[in-house]
Amino acid sequence: MKAGSVFRESIPGWLIKAGLVFCTLPSTVLLGLYNSNATYTSGYLGVEPEDMQFIMSITYGALIATMLIENRFYRFFATRNYLLGISVLSVLALMLSAYVKNFTLFIFLRVFDGIVMALPGGVMIQLLLTRFKSKSARIIVFSFFYSTLLCSPAIIANMVAFTLDRWDWRYMIYGAVGVQLFGMLIILLIFNNNRLHRSLPLYQIDYAGYILLLAVLLCGTYVLVYGEKRYWLHAWDIRLSLTVTIIFSGLFILRQRYAKRPLFNFDVLKDPNIRSGLLIFIVLYTCRATLNMVHATMVQVWHWEQLYIARVQWINAGGVVIGIVLAGWLLARQFPVRYIFSIAFAAMAVYLFWFRWLYKLDVGIEDIALPYMLQGFSVGFIFTPLVLFIVSQAPAHLSQYATRAGAATRFWGTSLGFCITHNLQVFLQRKHYISLSQYVTGTNPIAEGRIAAATQSFIAKGYPADQAANLAFRQIDGSVRAQSILLGNMEIFTYLGIFVVCFIVLILFNNHLRHTYNLFRNKIFGY
Repeated sequence: MKAGSVFRESIPGWLIKAGLVFCTLPSTVLLGLYNSNATYTSGYLGVEPEDMQFIMSITYGALIATMLIENRFYRFFATRNYLLGISVLSVLALMLSAYVKNFTLFIFLRVFDGIVMALPGGVMIQLLLTRFKSKSARIIVFSFFYSTLLCSPAIIANMVAFTLDRWDWRYMIYGAVGVQLFGMLIILLIFNNNRLHRSLPLYQIDYAGYILLLAVLLCGTYVLVYGEKRYWLHAWDIRLSLTVTIIFSGLFILRQRYAKRPLFNFDVLKDPNIRSGLLIFIVLYTCRATLNMVHATMVQVWHWEQLYIARVQWINAGGVVIGIVLAGWLLARQFPVRYIFSIAFAAMAVYLFWFRWLYKLDVGIEDIALPYMLQGFSVGFIFTPLVLFIVSQAPAHLSQYATRAGAATRFWGTSLGFCITHNLQVFLQRKHYISLSQYVTGTNPIAEGRIAAATQSFIAKGYPADQAANLAFRQIDGSVRAQSILLGNMEIFTYLGIFVVCFIVLILFNNHLRHTYNLFRNKIFGY
């Protein structure tokens, strides 16, 4: 059956495209809902702010695992009924999240959220591709999809800031529910009751493999996020999670090797170009994790307000859009992807080195705007070409597995990037704090003078002498901590900048990347 037959014949093509675009937005944008304002959400749930990274990661992990089986579900159901059912489940998950305050229940709810978010992705992209007839259809669709995904933190951050500035957090959830309900009306309007594919039975899905993979993703995430906080292997839960990750990974690989209908075919990883592309994704997401350090500095050191930070994020989102549009234009003109990768990482290196000099106490938006936008540009410029590059390197019968490998690599890159940057931050900040604290003593005339001046300042405000001395010391200690944060960030950005420059050299001289232009052009453009 033709893909177009799932739409009502009386609906014009432009309305079908607009409806598909609108229905694609919730599952991509809402992925970052609870990570957009970690401070508020952690306070609402009564947990630590770092727990929000785990919440985000498990949602993403559940989404990645479900991507391996979602195509079987949309093949089983009629397209309209399938999308309506997903919308109902999404509304249910959103409404429950508005009232659940128990962190354990919230974790299970976020896993369920990740599963629901993954289900419409494949069919929506497939349907969008059928509506664009040009040779650049894949570039257009993927550029739109990934621009929405990459800009979602800025979109959600501003929506959350707007909501919290006027109403309660729950109104944000109610708004998301309203979007889902409107999407259901669009589905009823543009779809008929026909099927997109021949129905396949659901009992043939490798559910055991799915459970193994989901456990690996969740336990592996737990190790990477909480390892430093729990002192790594000294904690029983880290040892248990690591053991489950290793054993279940082995079982999953063995099962996929010998399963009649595997969820993932590991033969796709035999291609050196695909391995190179996956490595580029890991490096990209490790560098992208530095954006969290920038946002943390805005709060902890520069003391910018959350509403202001949300507005500042539009600068980064603007860079993402510029990068994606420019990359799409270059791809349509068959510009070699090797140079696209190099330009993207060159922009990332400039951002890292530039920001290294901006980590000081007095910084304004005019100082950070350009390098902050460059970070978004570098990510947007490389993302769509890299996804298409990975998919184009696989044989036709393995292309779906290349897509899944890329998505899984982005997940592990996100978790690994957080783990690397977070551990470096903790180590370097502790080192600098201890080093700087040695000078805050009564024998240091400069420190003694600052403490005395701060004490007199508090006494002048009406504080008793003992309390004023305590407040003065806390003020000096806060300054030392702020300086240790800035010094640690400077080192991390310097090391990563040097690493990225070396990585650019490897990309330019990589023999596999140098000889894949024709294959990439044939797979994407058909000639």
